[in-house]
Amino acid sequence: MARGFTTFKKYAITQGVHNGQNTLEALRLVYEQNKGSKWDTIIKLFKMQGQLNFLEQYNKEMGYK
Repeated sequence: MARGFTTFKKYAITQGVHNGQNTLEALRLVYEQNKGSKWDTIIKLFKMQGQLNFLEQYNKEMGYK
């Protein structure tokens, strides 16, 4: 991993991002896709993506389309 991501990862964890292996891999992907953005924006995008995934799963389990 690049030095930039390592520093960003430490910042993200202080902002409430869980440090599990799957979470960090997903965070790295969002980081790579949005490298030119501010770190705070990348974290907001990551958290929003997590919320959308949760809602999609919820809707699927509840039988909504």
